[in-house]
Amino acid sequence: MRKKRAEQCWNCPVCDRNNSGQPIEPESRDGWMLKRCHDCSHVYLENPVSYEALQDEFRWAETAIREQERRRLAFPIVSAVTSAWKGFVKLAFLRNKCLTWAERYVAPGPVLDVGCGPGGLLASLPEQHTPYGIEIDAGVAKLARAKVAPRQGQILVADGPSGLSQMPDAFFSGIVMKSYLEHETSPLKVLQEARRVLKPAGRLIIKVPNYATLNRRLRGSKWPGYHFPDHVSYFDPTTLARLVSRAGFLVERNKWIDHFPLNDNLYLMAQPREGAAINSASPVALRKAA
Repeated sequence: MRKKRAEQCWNCPVCDRNNSGQPIEPESRDGWMLKRCHDCSHVYLENPVSYEALQDEFRWAETAIREQERRRLAFPIVSAVTSAWKGFVKLAFLRNKCLTWAERYVAPGPVLDVGCGPGGLLASLPEQHTPYGIEIDAGVAKLARAKVAPRQGQILVADGPSGLSQMPDAFFSGIVMKSYLEHETSPLKVLQEARRVLKPAGRLIIKVPNYATLNRRLRGSKWPGYHFPDHVSYFDPTTLARLVSRAGFLVERNKWIDHFPLNDNLYLMAQPREGAAINSASPVALRKAA
């Protein structure tokens, strides 16, 4: 495993091309190297940190606060305008779109939130859904566990790939990845595992920052979607759909309204392209693993 920064260049997570010869993107800073893939144009962090570092030195609960403070001090006027803009967007656009889609499209049964944080989305799921979560931060996972326990839900403390590997085949009616996939250094592996553990008619719901947003084009390096080293993949509608398809999914929703140019968020919904076989694991085994 990597210690802090990757010792070797990380290949493009969408098409697996080695871009070590490509120039560093101008938005790179503090030694964190953004690269644009020569083949598929996906933008990603070439030297991400290890999962261990994400649990310790680079815990999201702390780095997010540090980044907000850095932006406030470096760009006070821009930060104030950004805060007001976010308030407008919150009113103008459906910020709980992942929850709305889960309520509308996911059949009754267990629903998994990968990177569930303190469990806000899981706690808001309708009664027809049993909440399950994976969270790498043990302290944050404890908060989520308290929220889902009354509904017989379970929270597993793990990174995405290892957590999903403990789940049984074709178990979940839905999987939500809200503000998670941009943090993941192995997004293809995670999506392939998600396909395995989803029921044949299950839904995968994803929300990530939208690299194609007009706000990013106008603000350049001041765009709030840049978080180093927390965000390692910078998806646009095309690259996200390409990665999801490569993992064995059929994209159902990727409309212009799901990645509106004035909104910094990008939403996508997909189904497994083929049904996954059910193995001998059971819900009981899942609860024990959690």
